[in-house]
Amino acid sequence: MKWKAWSSLPLTQREQLPTKPGIYVVVDTEEQVWYVGQSVNLNARWKARGHHRYQQLSRTNNKRLYKIYWQFFPSEQLNEKEQLYIDLFKPHLNYSRVKTYARKATQPDEELSRLLKVLNKKTMLFPDVRSVVIGYYTEIDEDEEGKLKEYTCIVTAVNVNDHDGLILNSYSKSHSKKGKNLKGYWYTYESTCGSAHPDIKPALRELQENKVPINRGQS
Repeated sequence: MKWKAWSSLPLTQREQLPTKPGIYVVVDTEEQVWYVGQSVNLNARWKARGHHRYQQLSRTNNKRLYKIYWQFFPSEQLNEKEQLYIDLFKPHLNYSRVKTYARKATQPDEELSRLLKVLNKKTMLFPDVRSVVIGYYTEIDEDEEGKLKEYTCIVTAVNVNDHDGLILNSYSKSHSKKGKNLKGYWYTYESTCGSAHPDIKPALRELQENKVPINRGQS
């Protein structure tokens, strides 16, 4: 095939494509042509994940090991040359529907595993200061349908950075449309930290009411 004499790069090295106009052909390791296209700037066309076929190709790249072949042509010849090579190479994806892939919704057990993994990770600034899991307890509560269910609640002591960043971000996500699968797995425990007790030190009476998110996993 004519494209074999053209310059080429692996799909994973597409950022090294030249910035000139030309025709490009996407070919797999079995020399099957998957796509033919044109661009006045080959590099810009494939920059990052900008190409409309990149996501579809990247999902099978480990198996098919795609390469991008290209040949320079003047801009005014691109339409003619593109159609010529589409007719000649008969690529699989040209004129086919572009597949879209919805991101899989985060499940509660995945979110919990992620949180605990990050909380246990040492930081460069304070390597000896980490959040810890204190323990867990179970409770019976109603779900959205009014049915009683048993939940396992995990209690974690976290530093202020983890609380204001990681924990509150997850808590906020559970109350958004994006985190609808996490709805009901975070709730707020309100505490005055004992400031109302008559024997508490005066300095602690000045504490404002604290709201601490508690992660609750369904058993």
